[in-house]
Amino acid sequence: MQKCERSRGGLLVVENKNSLIRNDLKFKNQIEVKYYDQLKWLLQNRSIKSFEVRPSFQLWAEGEYEFPFQYTPDFKVVNLDSSVDVIDLKNMEWEDFVKIKRELKERFSCNLSCITYDEKYKWIDREKLSKWRDL
Repeated sequence: MQKCERSRGGLLVVENKNSLIRNDLKFKNQIEVKYYDQLKWLLQNRSIKSFEVRPSFQLWAEGEYEFPFQYTPDFKVVNLDSSVDVIDLKNMEWEDFVKIKRELKERFSCNLSCITYDEKYKWIDREKLSKWRDL
């Protein structure tokens, strides 16, 4: 996990755009790299306060004999109004998405979004994309 904050002297140096490594962080795919670059740009242009790569949250498992588990989304973004968005870059929402979303909202005051990249709509929440495609 690496936290990136706005600094007076600018931001970190951008490396090769085709690489899956940025600022000593290794990413799983180009979509993560692209979103990381977008967050760096937003931070540099003072559109967000800060962001973290692969933050970790300890969530409660449902069921009598289950233990808490670590949930690690792709990004955590602190907005200018101090609200917090948790971002998971996925092509589809997974089975436990609604439960995790509810717990993050209740316990950590975070909004969880499943974001994807679409050529027409660019960065978009999966819920909105599926609604728009149905129109």
